[in-house]
Amino acid sequence: MSSERFENCCEDLSFLLKELDKIINVTIPKESGEQRKNTVRKTQKKLDEAKNLLNDIDVEMQQAPSSFRNHMSSKARSLRRDYEQYKFKLSEIMIGNNSAGRDQLFGNDGDTAVDRAELNYREKLIHGTETLNRASESVARSQRVAAETDQIGVNILGDLGDQRESLIRTRDNLTDTNQELGRSRRLISSIGRRVITNKLLLGFIIVLEVGILGLVIYLKFFKPKK
Repeated sequence: MSSERFENCCEDLSFLLKELDKIINVTIPKESGEQRKNTVRKTQKKLDEAKNLLNDIDVEMQQAPSSFRNHMSSKARSLRRDYEQYKFKLSEIMIGNNSAGRDQLFGNDGDTAVDRAELNYREKLIHGTETLNRASESVARSQRVAAETDQIGVNILGDLGDQRESLIRTRDNLTDTNQELGRSRRLISSIGRRVITNKLLLGFIIVLEVGILGLVIYLKFFKPKK
């Protein structure tokens, strides 16, 4: 199974994101003035906590086995998208607060230079946030690919090590078999020599017995009597 710490971090982050959703979309729009600013500051702290949990999730995901990493990566991407969404919404709220404060201080004179500068700054901030999000996702993907590549390399090295040990055992078995075959050939050769020797000795004994038998017959029946 995946890391227990990974699952705990995901649960904590999901709960925190639900709180952020309620605060950003329900609570803050109903508030105004100093109360709204305090809530925004507290929300920013919660976003920082969410960022720390995302970092913990990335660490646990990189250390997890490759077989679980795809599921974990999908879950982490979903949580990261929600985090970036709430971060962007809070940045818009903060920009709105700053703009409202200036309007109260200087008055609202329509499309002034300050308004144009504020709009330009807001567009740059949004563009920068989107660029940062894309860069963060690209870095996260690169880290996942690198971790998966490392794991594949480790698995390949392990397989090669197992195959090397198997080849060494096979070579040792072949060496033992060759030695056994050598001993068997020597034993068969020795048995063959003994069979030939026995045959020659048996032939000699037969010839000797036939000679003795012939001599006995000759002496008994054919030798002239004196």
